[in-house]
Amino acid sequence: MTGLSLMGNMWLMWREFHPNPLAPTVEYSDVRFLQQVDSNGYSWWMEKADGPFRADFCHDYDMPSLNAQPGEVLRRFRYKDMGNCWSIKDKDLGFWFYRDSKHWTIPTDVKADFKTALKEIKAHE
Repeated sequence: MTGLSLMGNMWLMWREFHPNPLAPTVEYSDVRFLQQVDSNGYSWWMEKADGPFRADFCHDYDMPSLNAQPGEVLRRFRYKDMGNCWSIKDKDLGFWFYRDSKHWTIPTDVKADFKTALKEIKAHE
């Protein structure tokens, strides 16, 4: 019984440190942060032109350090779909925010229609 438990734990540890190289990479343009779902910053309600969706990020990257705020809009969003979470740890993955001339992210009112908010952001470019 102990041997089976040990093997199971070893398998889980191996999976944690050897992610699936065949996991598909997904890329979106124009994505807005709507609301943080959890208290630790790894799950968010987000929105793109065709509607809202939930994003559950893997714990392989310090997502809270990005300090994403509701209303901020991403020019580009690229992640690896690991099945139960989305990974942004690799160099070619992550968030590219819309920024103003001083390089600050451009917030929007999350209550505003997404298409209207996106037009306002693009007017700042």
